Amino acid sequence: MRLGRVGATADVSVSLRQGLIDAYEHTVTLRSRLGLRLQLTLALGLISALLITVSVASLISLAHINATIHQTIEHESQVSRLAYQISTQTLLCRRYEKDLFLNLADATTRADYLTKWQTAYTNLDQAIVAFDTAVTTPDDHQQAATWRVARQHYGTAVVQVEQAIASGRIYDTRSGQRRSHPLQREHSHY
Repeated sequence: MRLGRVGATADVSVSLRQGLIDAYEHTVTLRSRLGLRLQLTLALGLISALLITVSVASLISLAHINATIHQTIEHESQVSRLAYQISTQTLLCRRYEKDLFLNLADATTRADYLTKWQTAYTNLDQAIVAFDTAVTTPDDHQQAATWRVARQHYGTAVVQVEQAIASGRIYDTRSGQRRSHPLQREHSHY
């Protein structure tokens, strides 16, 4: 049985060799029929077609890279604008908080600044949510979560200070500053 296989393999090998020899002879015959000028023209045409194909593929790749760059820049600039909005709303909250302390004696003005603070505080939350929605990396989502927690602590502290002012426990700016010292630590998270 083994000898039969070897013989069959040898037959396939001989027929494969004969096929390669025939193909080579056909190519030599074809070359000899075609003139040198025609052979060079065909080779140049083939190289030109290959060059055109590579050029088109390169142009398509460059267009794709350009589109990706523009999308990335647009996304990053949007995230940057959203982070700037968080910073702006944080600063507005701090401004209105300070105005609360500066107007301890005037309940009407204090109430006006409290309303402005509450608006800025709500806008800060919306800015954090917008940022968290727009970002894609885990680190950016973690940053948004940190901002949310810091915002919550900050809001609780401001409300407690306002309640202390309303109840008369805080009666001047100095006692308000001592009481709000934790607010300044909370602000450092932004």
